[in-house]
Amino acid sequence: MDQVPRISRAQKMDALSSMANIAGYRAVVEAANRFGSFFTGQFTAAGKVPPAKVLIIGGGVAGLAALGAAKGLGAIVRAFDVRPSVEDQVKSLGGEFLTVSIQESGEGQGGYAREMSKEFLEAEYALFRAQAREVDIVITTALIPGRPAPKLWFTDMVELMKPGSVIVDLAAEKGGNCELTQPGEVAVHKGVTIVGYTDLASRMAHVASDMYGTNLAHLLDEMGGAKGYKINHDNDAVRPALVLELGEKRWPAPRKPEAPRPEARPAKASGPIAVVARPAEAKPDASARPIDPTGVDPRSAGRAVGVPTPRDPASPIAIAPEKSRPHGHGAPSAAPSRGTGIAMVVIGLALACVWAYLRFGRPGVAGADASPPAVALLQHITVFVMAVFVGFQVVWNVTPALHTPLMSVTNAISGIIVVGGLIGSTGPLGASVGVAVVATLFATINIAGGFLVTRRMLAMFRK
Repeated sequence: MDQVPRISRAQKMDALSSMANIAGYRAVVEAANRFGSFFTGQFTAAGKVPPAKVLIIGGGVAGLAALGAAKGLGAIVRAFDVRPSVEDQVKSLGGEFLTVSIQESGEGQGGYAREMSKEFLEAEYALFRAQAREVDIVITTALIPGRPAPKLWFTDMVELMKPGSVIVDLAAEKGGNCELTQPGEVAVHKGVTIVGYTDLASRMAHVASDMYGTNLAHLLDEMGGAKGYKINHDNDAVRPALVLELGEKRWPAPRKPEAPRPEARPAKASGPIAVVARPAEAKPDASARPIDPTGVDPRSAGRAVGVPTPRDPASPIAIAPEKSRPHGHGAPSAAPSRGTGIAMVVIGLALACVWAYLRFGRPGVAGADASPPAVALLQHITVFVMAVFVGFQVVWNVTPALHTPLMSVTNAISGIIVVGGLIGSTGPLGASVGVAVVATLFATINIAGGFLVTRRMLAMFRK
């Protein structure tokens, strides 16, 4: 089951994520049991109790589960991960994402973090030492498949923590991320409690069995169920988990050739470009180079951190500055041709001349003999032209992928036309009332359809 690949349709069979979710939640429960104080701040007649501060190292499934549980109890939660993509997930759960001054991406292949430079590791440890003086609870989630857990929290960091603080080491089964972790036991060093349990998922056996059984049931359904049971070697979700078939060993599954990476193209930018250099490809040496421990596998408590993965030869990655894109939109559309630009200028000048004639040259619009209908017509035309111009500028810079949600909610908002239709239908029966009724009908369709489509799209992002 731990060989089920990380693809979208295999998420329901991902037992590692199920168990990691339980372990992360249980880690917070164990920490709260031994912390001896409130997670949320308290104001009482006897005085003020500050909220607990929790540091989570690794933003995988276990780390995010722990973050959500600690935040739900009212704690101030901070998280660290070498992958910038984790930042949005941490912030969406209400946590604070910690970074170092060195700009270096930890993204690797297959969801793992790559090895970081020595300078980055030194900055990372300096950050941990600074946090050790402030936080009350530390939860580490870093594991490397087939290797001992990397050491993240050293003895001097433990001694910097306040007495009564708690460390929960989810990597205790592989030696632990903390130097003082004793696998399967609870240790105390200078007033700091270090929890090294290796069976956190088993401590919630009821829900663990339920979730794991569900993963197995989904795997059997993927193989055809009871009626059409078949082991399909072309099924990307099943083949990696196949070990034996008819007495023959089928594991490991053959690797599929990776698609070639597209060549990086230089991007135009209005400001300076930050260049992040990738380290050159080198032979793996487990004893010579430290593995960065904080890039946690998104699926598990710790299959995660700093797993050496094949990398391309050294090549800079250009990161365009934020100002090179329109705010809140995707990449800007291609610039119009010169002929189109000239045509737009001519049309704009013509419209300006028409407006000037209506405003200053037409009788009954300006001066003492101005009539209210003529003035109202000019005002409506002015508002209409401004609305068309502003609307065009807004929609033109929206990436095509966002046109559907944009138009759905726009249709709903444009239903304000129904107010005008209702007002127009109050007069005597005639052509104007008929037009008002038709306008009310179509505006109602816009309102209902716009909100319906928007609701369906928002439902795709809910659990």
